[in-house]
Amino acid sequence: MDSREAWRLPPRHRTTAPSSFAPESLPIAAIASTAGVPVLSESSERLEFFSQSAETIWWTRSIQRADVPTALPQPSGWARDMMIARRTRERILLACLAWLASISGAMGETPSAYDAPAPTPRATVQQPAVDLNQGAASAASHTESLAGRSKTIGAMPVASERVSRAGAQPLPIDGKWQNVVTTFEPDCGPGDTRDFSPTAGMTGDLHEELTGVNDRWWAEVDYLRWRARGYDVPALVTQSPVGTAPAVAGRLPGAEILFGDGSLAGDWRDGGRARLGWWAVDGQFVGYQAEYFGLNGQEANFTASSTAAGPLLARPFFNTAVGAEDASLISGPALTIDLGQGPFTYDVDGTINVSASSDIHSFALTRRHVLWTDFERNIRTDWLLGYRYFRLDEGINITDVVTLNNPSGGLVAPGTLIRRVDEFDATNDFHGGEVGLSGEIHRGRWSLNMLGKLGIGNTEQSVNVRGNTAVNPGGVLGFVESPGLGGFLAQPGLNIGSQVRNAFTLMPEAEMAVAFQVNDYISLKLGANAVYVNRVARPGNQIDRNLNPTFFPPANNPTGDPAPASKFDQTYLLLYGFNAGVEVRW
Repeated sequence: MDSREAWRLPPRHRTTAPSSFAPESLPIAAIASTAGVPVLSESSERLEFFSQSAETIWWTRSIQRADVPTALPQPSGWARDMMIARRTRERILLACLAWLASISGAMGETPSAYDAPAPTPRATVQQPAVDLNQGAASAASHTESLAGRSKTIGAMPVASERVSRAGAQPLPIDGKWQNVVTTFEPDCGPGDTRDFSPTAGMTGDLHEELTGVNDRWWAEVDYLRWRARGYDVPALVTQSPVGTAPAVAGRLPGAEILFGDGSLAGDWRDGGRARLGWWAVDGQFVGYQAEYFGLNGQEANFTASSTAAGPLLARPFFNTAVGAEDASLISGPALTIDLGQGPFTYDVDGTINVSASSDIHSFALTRRHVLWTDFERNIRTDWLLGYRYFRLDEGINITDVVTLNNPSGGLVAPGTLIRRVDEFDATNDFHGGEVGLSGEIHRGRWSLNMLGKLGIGNTEQSVNVRGNTAVNPGGVLGFVESPGLGGFLAQPGLNIGSQVRNAFTLMPEAEMAVAFQVNDYISLKLGANAVYVNRVARPGNQIDRNLNPTFFPPANNPTGDPAPASKFDQTYLLLYGFNAGVEVRW
């Protein structure tokens, strides 16, 4: 790169230097004084300095004694990256020097004078210059501006007070103490110092000195509007019109499907997310964050009722004993039912209810560490490392109740109620570590935030199948469960019971949000999210519609293969949607 580099502004301020700041008309010492950088040597051929104000950042490198060009060559590719990295390191070094200067100020060191012109002086004070090697003192004029609102800590002008402080403390350089200059900064209004880059700069004690805000903590609350990929269920309830013969009523494919043969728990749902974070190190280098999000439990309810007059309600299944579609009617005239006393016919009124639930919760602890920061373009990247817990709890309940009327014989009283219940529950508990990256791009008060994480861990999958049959004689004594009887799709000795297993699981997550900074403390956010879990057990996948009625209790002469079978199938889960919220820093 040409050594005769000159003034460079951030992208937001790409313009020529103001006429009031003409470096070519000043000696090196005056330029350094105006820029707010300690004078290293009057004979220096190359001078490194910078000047930062509330609205403009001046960064000048390799300024020759007598010739300062007004245009900066624009390198590209790796050359630009190397230049940005070098400037970033130099900026951090100057910030450290500023902090050291503030410490030396607390120790009561006496500043020396400088020879740079001051804008609009309103008062003049005299302070002696101190040379520790020579032991000589001289008088110099120092201008203190009462119209400005800034002071200097080290080499950095600070917009935090209405009156600038004369004579910031000196720094030890090459055995001599030279002055760190007090500079003037115009009153640009509240919030301007943070408007350029709200979070990409420093925090902690130094940031508080620079901006008046010490944002060690942050909290975020979001409203979630997310959708989950549903799970498939077989046809559970069918209906046939009046006049259909009971021998074919309710059977597929001719019957109308009232519920099932589709997806459950796949609708949009509301939820919330809360985050609380704390920067443990000044400069936003290392921080910790706790996060929780949950989605409202989604409930699906379906109910159908009919009398013996029709239409005919049924629960369809595939009969493995005969190898054909079949159905168990829950309403219709003159239906044959065997309750252990022989088959009798009844006029049956029936009701069926299907309900499904789905709950999602997650909690995470994350350590956030700065990976790379570009002060020139206001870009920051952090790497993330932490722990994630995720829970998916879902279930299906199928309950039918029939009323037996006009019995053809037997001991069953008219009005007797028979209830069958099938329950399929699936729970997934994920525990694992997370690693990822987050990035921020700031343009004035607007910023684009991006996050990507990968969770790696174990999911404990639990499937629980229950079924029972209960009888209420005459419909007045209450239901009493019949020992040894299952429901309809859940049968003892076949698929009733609990199963648990562990599965290695990957859980990637992506987030993108646009934020607008309202003031020093509050930002509004709007974004999108996606979460993927590659292995989960879901209740619909555990239902086997293949049944062998000869194995149902009391099974006197079972034939063929036993069914339903005990299943433990798994699939994947995808969550996606939008979020809107507010972030507060303090």
